[in-house]
Amino acid sequence: QDLGFVKTSMGDLQGALATYLECKRMCQAYSFLQNKYGEKNLITIGRAKAHLGNFKEALAAYDECKLMLHGLDRLQSLDGAQLSIEIGKAKHGIGDYRAALAAYAESKRTLQACNHLQSDFGADLFTCIGLSQDCLGDTQEALAAHDESK
Repeated sequence: QDLGFVKTSMGDLQGALATYLECKRMCQAYSFLQNKYGEKNLITIGRAKAHLGNFKEALAAYDECKLMLHGLDRLQSLDGAQLSIEIGKAKHGIGDYRAALAAYAESKRTLQACNHLQSDFGADLFTCIGLSQDCLGDTQEALAAHDESK
């Protein structure tokens, strides 16, 4: 996992993705995929695929992670909120801004329930909401979301 982060910071996104996929195979071999290691790995695979412009493949990784979190009864946690933000970003990437906003709304509800809306997660969330609102042409809502992120 850490080697993938190093490769990402060096700009080697293909190499990072290959490393994350190797990590996923190891997690599966050692039955670590259904815990924090697997969740972190699936999210980084999704991010790497999104950075490469493969948003549909990123969404597939996020869907796998969502199923895992649901099975572990952790979908309504900070991890679930973060995942919903990543799903929203990928939906935004494919131009489905309404679906992105729906994912962000899910994240917002979860962050409120966890009492973490006033955190870095919340700031990231409102920035993303603003970008999607702007793409939909709703300037007032976009500005309100950007103000909230500040």
